[in-house]
Amino acid sequence: MDFLDLINPSTEYYFTGYYYPRKPKPTEAPDLNRITFHYKQINPYSRTFGVIMGTVRLDEETYAIRTNEDCNFKVKGYISTQDGKMWIIDQILHDEQVPGTEEALRIFKKPVQSEYLMRLLRVDNPWEVET
Repeated sequence: MDFLDLINPSTEYYFTGYYYPRKPKPTEAPDLNRITFHYKQINPYSRTFGVIMGTVRLDEETYAIRTNEDCNFKVKGYISTQDGKMWIIDQILHDEQVPGTEEALRIFKKPVQSEYLMRLLRVDNPWEVET
């Protein structure tokens, strides 16, 4: 962290989630294979949500998030969100450069970064793996 990070904070991603490359087992320690990351929920009525979700039901079975942290996300990986629900990654869109980050001056713009948009499907968490 440097001075430029302090004057241009990245508070956009404010929820904390955990990524599991494979489904966690109840006999394992919950933090054994998980990777912590920060994310933001995508508004279900936005155009971005429509692009990533296509035509889906608006219920608690689908969810869309965005993050700028590269945790080596893979389709069929598992994510537990801050509210304690478990999800499986169904689709990943990798946006190489977020609009508005083309300029290099960090004082006025955010640094160049990539962003991951993910479509998640709800899965049961019968063992109630800690999230």
